Amino acid sequence: MQTEIFTEIEFFRQRLNYLEMLNGWFFEAFESLVEMGDIYGTANEHRDLKKIFLKTKSYIEKFINFRAMGFYLVNEHDADLYQFLCEPASFNELIQDEFDYQINRGECAFALRQNRPIFPSKSKSGLPVMLHSMTTQRRVRGIFVGILENEVKPENHLSLYMSILIHLTSNAIEGVELYKFLEKNYEFLENLLENKTREMEHNAVYDKLTGLPNRTAFLAHLNRIFDYLYHKNSNPVIILNDVDNFKKINDTLGNEIGDITLQKIAAYFIEIITKFQKEYVVKTNISLYRFGGDEFIILFENISNIDYIADFVRLIQKSFSSKKFDILGQYYIFTLSAGISIYPSDGQNAELLLKRAEIAMYEVKKNSGNGFHFYQPGMDNIIAEHLEIESNLRIAIERQEFILYYQPKVNTFTNELVGFEALIRWNHPEKGLIMPLDFIPIAEKMGLISQLGEIVLKIACFDLYHWRKEGLDVVPVAVNISSDQFKKELPEKVMSLLQETRIPTNLIQIEITESTFLEDINQKIKIFEQIRDEGIKIYIDDFGTGFSSLSYLHKLPVSGLKIDRSFIKDLSFNPESKLITKSIIALAQSLDISVVAEGVETAEHLDILSNLGCDEIQGYLFSKPVHPDLVPDMLQKKLLNPKGELLFKEKAHKLP
Repeated sequence: MQTEIFTEIEFFRQRLNYLEMLNGWFFEAFESLVEMGDIYGTANEHRDLKKIFLKTKSYIEKFINFRAMGFYLVNEHDADLYQFLCEPASFNELIQDEFDYQINRGECAFALRQNRPIFPSKSKSGLPVMLHSMTTQRRVRGIFVGILENEVKPENHLSLYMSILIHLTSNAIEGVELYKFLEKNYEFLENLLENKTREMEHNAVYDKLTGLPNRTAFLAHLNRIFDYLYHKNSNPVIILNDVDNFKKINDTLGNEIGDITLQKIAAYFIEIITKFQKEYVVKTNISLYRFGGDEFIILFENISNIDYIADFVRLIQKSFSSKKFDILGQYYIFTLSAGISIYPSDGQNAELLLKRAEIAMYEVKKNSGNGFHFYQPGMDNIIAEHLEIESNLRIAIERQEFILYYQPKVNTFTNELVGFEALIRWNHPEKGLIMPLDFIPIAEKMGLISQLGEIVLKIACFDLYHWRKEGLDVVPVAVNISSDQFKKELPEKVMSLLQETRIPTNLIQIEITESTFLEDINQKIKIFEQIRDEGIKIYIDDFGTGFSSLSYLHKLPVSGLKIDRSFIKDLSFNPESKLITKSIIALAQSLDISVVAEGVETAEHLDILSNLGCDEIQGYLFSKPVHPDLVPDMLQKKLLNPKGELLFKEKAHKLP
């Protein structure tokens, strides 16, 4: 028993001695690595690879016994490995033969893919060999080849030490090469950095697309003007211009063509400003900026006569409305909506002046654009209302706070009711009915337009269901589908809803704008055909206002075209509008599809359209959009007289 105890004590003594020795080794190895790291960290100062390798050799020999070591580096020109150093030199031939032997066996290729020592099972010399890749995070730098003194492989802690050492050496090599590269290319790199810095500084204050100064430059410039004018009686003026309906260019022709068009618009702004300065001899600087999108800012640094501003904006708007921009061989005319704010009456800092110019511009947009407004006190309510609508719209969608009004479509020649268009209204619990013009643009910006479209389709189907349940002889209802909704899953969604409400497919019609089908035309044609094959008619809405290619029209399985109200409005006195309307009707007839005119308000409109052969009429001449409770009366009468909306005015007024 006593003997066993002494044996255990001796075992622990030996174990403690080993741990003390190991701990001492780790301490010494750690000191070596720290010292070596310091040396290799300043390798660029030495710029001598041989010294680096000799230092590496001296550290290796502290802990591992090698008979000879070879360091092989990658040749930069042919990516081959060549011997850079062999220590001692007398073993050069032995190391080279061993390296060639291991190359041929594929051991070197294997070692280069590892991050640890490799011990090939065979060697040419019969002596044990170690291979270790020399790599950095960027790439392979070379390979270490060592011939050991005896058959015993280094222990794990020695292998780890070796790996760290080789890794540090590899980084030192890379540091030297990088330093040499920088030294050789210093002037080139300095110029490159200087040019890049200038480019970044330029891009910070200039719009890359048009070359015009941007919002940052505008605010900095205006604030400098304020500092200069602090004690002077001067009036800087901001004119914020937005290109009307520019989105249609991007939607129909693509963003690349849209960018080219914006460059042409910017150049034309500069041309007009230059012309104005020459003709009016205005003694102030006029600057043009682009804020992104289709917004352009004009800044008058100091104006003594505000009348000049109105004249200037009229000149710009008249010039644009008569300018034909050549885009891909076709000519387009753009109009502008402009908002104007004046220092100091409309604001005494740049951000406030800009905000109020934007408010004035939105007031123009509300009235169909193509005009200008000076900021007036009280216009701020527009922005407040806008923000309130944004905050309430998502809640309204969740609560289904929407109702459809229905505007009848009438046969041009018989006055017979042939259908309705469903038009959404927001039935706000506090504000009452909110018209689509006040929330649809906001819904588009918020990405909610698809959800609203689905609500319209659902309500229309359920209204049809109730009218049919009452035994009424219903007519088709047309719903507007946005481009966001017009996806491959649309036919399935529509059919699912029709089946749920048991509505025949011929009682729902779909209206889309021209821009909807111009992107990914082949995919859209497949969706058109699926919908057509189910028995649902498709109409192209607002036809003539987009930038469609007529070459595609005959490929689309559409049932009809709807002429935009902008052409009908001027029909009786504008020969160009009449010619366009006549051409659209002739086009529809040649394709054997029907044509509907929107916005028909006078008997003269009706007579002209009848003579031109327009199939159907929609507009205030027959009826405004009406509450769904009034639809049954129309369905029973079937015939509508011009000014028919008066027949329903009293009843509509009594609705809760």
